[in-house]
Amino acid sequence: MISFQRLSGGLCVLVVGCGGVDSNNAYEVVDSAGVRVVSYVDGWRDELPRAVVADEPVYRIGEVDGEDAYLLTHVVAAMPVPGGIVIAEGQSEELRRFDGEGAFMKAVGGRGGGPEEFGNLQFADLLSGDTIIVWDSGNRRVARLTPDLEFVGTEQWAFAMYVPYVLDAFPDGTFLPSVMPGTSGGERVGPFNQTAIPLVRANGTFREHDTIDHVLSCPSFRASDGQPVPIPFLNCPSYTAVSDGIWAGDGSSGKLFHTTLEGRRKLEIRLPLERSVTEEEVEAYKAAVISDADEEMRPVLRRRLSEVPSPDFHPVFTGIRPNTDGSLWVRIANVQGGSGQHWVVFDSTGIARRVVELPSNISVLTLRGSRLIGTTRNEFDVVSLVELDVR
Repeated sequence: MISFQRLSGGLCVLVVGCGGVDSNNAYEVVDSAGVRVVSYVDGWRDELPRAVVADEPVYRIGEVDGEDAYLLTHVVAAMPVPGGIVIAEGQSEELRRFDGEGAFMKAVGGRGGGPEEFGNLQFADLLSGDTIIVWDSGNRRVARLTPDLEFVGTEQWAFAMYVPYVLDAFPDGTFLPSVMPGTSGGERVGPFNQTAIPLVRANGTFREHDTIDHVLSCPSFRASDGQPVPIPFLNCPSYTAVSDGIWAGDGSSGKLFHTTLEGRRKLEIRLPLERSVTEEEVEAYKAAVISDADEEMRPVLRRRLSEVPSPDFHPVFTGIRPNTDGSLWVRIANVQGGSGQHWVVFDSTGIARRVVELPSNISVLTLRGSRLIGTTRNEFDVVSLVELDVR
């Protein structure tokens, strides 16, 4: 049985069989395979409550003058630990620990190939059991440390000819990499060619369920000369690991998927495409790309860009971040008439609960319940790490 219901605010919802209405902004469907689908209609954010973001941070770390430990350039990760926070600083290849008030306590690492050094500190995260895991792509190894920054072990990467880019890590230390060699012929599988996402242990060996099927590919187009050309305005999909699987988001289609570690899709969120791409925007994009190129490359680029199809709509969102409370933060793209960043918080059932408005100069790194940890840049391009209370 299919019926329509009109809720407050003039929104129509579609109710299908065993599904039902969960909010006045969405309709949901449970299909025959047991997948919960929550779809939103135009204007779905209008009535959502706005979160209150504290004006002053709980602490701020980062300064130009003073000890080198307070100078931040490239923050790879920020990990709350008992009694403080650990920052992975990619420029100095260090892990630095600060107390709960932002005072420096200890640093380990440094650039190099020694047993407690890092060649390229590409990824770091806090696992279950308060273990810090670090992926050192420069030395092709994984290090594990205590919250007090004591090294407890390292593992060498198993694949000699391949070094992955790690997107995220699951609580047990399994990595979610961007691409990996396939099991035959050196074929690359992963988010960039729409086959499967591999799950690998920290030493490079596959775990029991070695891939999660159904992934999203980066929007791309191959010109008549065989060269790949980016499709204007579209962004690559976003991925993040959670305790029971992954979230994958494709802003170009407005869809978000929650898939289990066994590869079963359990939840899908569908957001409406709202902002059309105009011919003026397309021409301005092409002109900017051509003007930035060398003189001899401009005719080639002009021909390639003339072959690229233009999307009808801008992406709905540009990124996702999981919260330890089970919610998912989704960064909305191109909010017309607004300034700064707009994030929508979805609960674990796919229902939008509130909007969080943040300044444009903050990059969200970690979400811990009502606390947001991220980096900011001031007018002098000085990087600081801040923790904000969000209610």
